[in-house]
Amino acid sequence: MIEPGLFLGVIAALAGMMIGSFLNVVIYRLPKNESIVLPGSHCTSCNSAIKWYHNIPILSYFILRGKCANCGESFSFRYAFVEMLTGTLWFWGFYKYALPEAILFVIIVSILIAISFIDIDLMIIPLVLILMALVVLFGYYLIYPENAITAIWGMLMGVCYLGGVYLLTKGMFKKETMGMGDLQLIAVLGSWIGPMNIAATIFLGSLITLIAFGIANRLSGKEADRALPFGPFLAFTGIAMFMLNPDWMNVMKYLHVI
Repeated sequence: MIEPGLFLGVIAALAGMMIGSFLNVVIYRLPKNESIVLPGSHCTSCNSAIKWYHNIPILSYFILRGKCANCGESFSFRYAFVEMLTGTLWFWGFYKYALPEAILFVIIVSILIAISFIDIDLMIIPLVLILMALVVLFGYYLIYPENAITAIWGMLMGVCYLGGVYLLTKGMFKKETMGMGDLQLIAVLGSWIGPMNIAATIFLGSLITLIAFGIANRLSGKEADRALPFGPFLAFTGIAMFMLNPDWMNVMKYLHVI
């Protein structure tokens, strides 16, 4: 007999892949101030409508070999990747967590995926997605107020910590080292994952960003002051911290901090 949680996870994964397909539309259209509903999915090269049987998440990409069925123009593999990533995280959410937390998890990670790829493309974090995430979190904590204090402390910790880093690095380098969207994103993450997890997220996200910055410059040979989007590193480190959910008391005891 199939484990109920596994069955629910598989159903959620299929739904998540379809949501991932919608997120691709959001990622492409939202920064352009285009409707995310109309017109329907279409090829950005020949503008022909994509038939429903050519728009099956992941499967259609490989059947069509990553090309438009009408004009043969190639599609980026990222479309399929976003669908796979969203489906995988939706599977995890409904397999691992109780229903209320699972619903919150999949909504927040879906918003974070859209934020991350828009930031990768354009170095911006749309305020509407930040507000959407905050509204969802606010609604959740109205229903489950026992988690509200941790959320408030997480938001304060995240904003103060990253804000301090911003002011310090701006003073040192005499230039903007991150955008206000990153601070808004950290407020969302902090209220979702709590104070200890957000502190670890900022530290690890910053470290990974520096490593990526060094590798990118080494490989491309570009100037040392090139910009990298910070949002994706924060978002996916935050998701990882939520999924790992470390026992910080034991971690600190192990490190002989307490």
